[in-house]
Amino acid sequence: MSLIARVGAAAVAATLSTFAAAAVERAGVPDDYRLSMQMIENCMKSQTRIIERAAREPKLKAELEADQPVTSEQMNVEHLTKQLESTMPNVSALMKQYGCSARDYATMMLATMQAAAVASLTDGGREAPAELSFVPKENVEFLRKNEPRLRALSDEVSTAREKAGIKD
Repeated sequence: MSLIARVGAAAVAATLSTFAAAAVERAGVPDDYRLSMQMIENCMKSQTRIIERAAREPKLKAELEADQPVTSEQMNVEHLTKQLESTMPNVSALMKQYGCSARDYATMMLATMQAAAVASLTDGGREAPAELSFVPKENVEFLRKNEPRLRALSDEVSTAREKAGIKD
């Protein structure tokens, strides 16, 4: 599974075990970073366009299919940005061209993962653990409010991957 698919799947699926370490350790997401639909749509639509293009360009498809393992310790903005740029140079260049740099993507996905962790832990009115108090409430509310649209964007990426024959 490509790095983009791996990070994206973790953010949308919001499985606590995948992102707890990144959330607790802040992961290099700036304290004042707020999720926005414009940034998420830019990044997700960029990903979809790249996948569609990869169906016609073997070199791009190979980058998307390359296995680039990421440990929980590496789930931070700096590492993910560098890894995307160094191991997926064509994908990174196209992402930037389409309006979502590797840094934008890494920051947005990690902020989404953090918000998803808090949302999951606070369902039913529970309090968030103190170690997650740095996650902006605005990001958690954004995620809850926009869940249907975020799932639709994720589904578009998944559908594009299937149509392009890109293996996870």
